[in-house]
Amino acid sequence: NIDQEALARAISRLELSSSAGGGGGGGQQQGGKEETMSAAEKAWREGRRREREEEREKLGAMGMKVKGEDVGVLVRELEVGKTKAGEMLRAEGGDVVRAMRAFVRGGGV
Repeated sequence: NIDQEALARAISRLELSSSAGGGGGGGQQQGGKEETMSAAEKAWREGRRREREEEREKLGAMGMKVKGEDVGVLVRELEVGKTKAGEMLRAEGGDVVRAMRAFVRGGGV
């Protein structure tokens, strides 16, 4: 996941800043950790935000109504089940022509 990669990079920066500080300069080292922790938290929050957006988009597409006659066309012409035809239509925003093209290109197999 992208957010996991960003978090790993932030943690690496945190580890580098703590090891680079050595024994002296305790005040600076603490400030660096806080800044790095803040960057890690920002990366984590950004990743969560993206996940929520993707989930909303997915739920929005799944809740979309598709026309029964469009489902029928895909079932007859592409010889797929009704459920698969509905999924294909939702993935293409209800556009039967785009759904058929995606199937032919291999996206619907």
